[in-house]
Amino acid sequence: MKKITILGLCLAVGIGASAQMKLAKEVERNTKNNFNEAVKQMTPIFSNPETEKEAFPRYVVGKAGFGEYDDMFAKKQLNMPTDDKAMGKALLGGYDYMMQAIALDTVVDAKGKVKTKHSKDIINTVGGHFNDFTNMAVYLWNVEDYKGAYDSWQVYVDLTKDPRFAKTLDKMMPADTMIQNIIFNQALAAFNMKDHSAALDKFMEVMDYGPAKKHVYDYALSVAQELDKNDTILAICEKAIPLYGNEDSLYLINVINVYNRKGDAENAFKKIEEAIQQQPDNAQLWRVKGYLYEYKEDYDNALSAYEKAIQVDPKFVMGIYDYARSLYNKGMRTEDVTSQADYAKVQKETIMPLYRQAKDLLVKATELAGDDQNVLSQIEKLMDNLNYKLGEE
Repeated sequence: MKKITILGLCLAVGIGASAQMKLAKEVERNTKNNFNEAVKQMTPIFSNPETEKEAFPRYVVGKAGFGEYDDMFAKKQLNMPTDDKAMGKALLGGYDYMMQAIALDTVVDAKGKVKTKHSKDIINTVGGHFNDFTNMAVYLWNVEDYKGAYDSWQVYVDLTKDPRFAKTLDKMMPADTMIQNIIFNQALAAFNMKDHSAALDKFMEVMDYGPAKKHVYDYALSVAQELDKNDTILAICEKAIPLYGNEDSLYLINVINVYNRKGDAENAFKKIEEAIQQQPDNAQLWRVKGYLYEYKEDYDNALSAYEKAIQVDPKFVMGIYDYARSLYNKGMRTEDVTSQADYAKVQKETIMPLYRQAKDLLVKATELAGDDQNVLSQIEKLMDNLNYKLGEE
């Protein structure tokens, strides 16, 4: 097979357009189905001012990419060893160069009419590989090339929106629910790349396609909280509440917490009151109301709210814990304001009973917590303080 010499490639930047195009055709013959070599040999032609805006060189490299992918895919179908990352690079690289080529593919004839030379073949080639992009994404995911998987899924989604491919993809066009699933997978890929901002953007994009499954909102909420995106948290919860608010009060609780962090106590209380009117037997809502009162330093109402939470649900472990914690804090505040002369009487009649009641509640909470180490750790710390106050270490 005839080869282009290194000298010829070095001189490529210094020869005219017609010679450059002749050289590009030689590269086409020499690098069929060899993407990396096509890129290497065609790069000097890309950078030459005479040909940098020509579609053909990029079209050639794109064809080499798709050709190499097809060869590797055929081997994979026969259970022959293949390098999935290299296969993905060929497919995605081929697509990238094809799209560069189609953007440059205009030819003006003698009558001044604008025509295209390679666009039809580009559309057929790329469109013919439409489903390969989502399949390739799965292969790349399985070898932990999350960036490649993300990009391959992105090509698939982009093609569904590109009017140039509408006719080619007519019978292959996926339903919106499938697009939602693919974008969700992109979000997970971005998360695995530790690009949490990109992950959040993709979770939000899933919701743009319409109502989604509950786990989409839950994942999005988790990432938004990690990134401290209060406005995004509100947006997620406002989408989720009409769909899943009755089965999961955490969406509303997050809305309230955002308002609270913003110092908007009025809206926070408004939201919790509306929620309790609708779900008066939701212990979690009463617990949140207790937090809001504590934030305002209205400790008596906070104590009442926590008490209501465990009246509604006597087995609500964190409600029991917060009620005990609030009793302990009341005892501590009472110690701080009691005069030395009255201390012995107040300690016996008021302070110690508060500590005793709090400890009894923690014993119950411990029994209910099972092996939840996070909860048990919080209970243990408060129990140590109470034992010290009660002299029962």
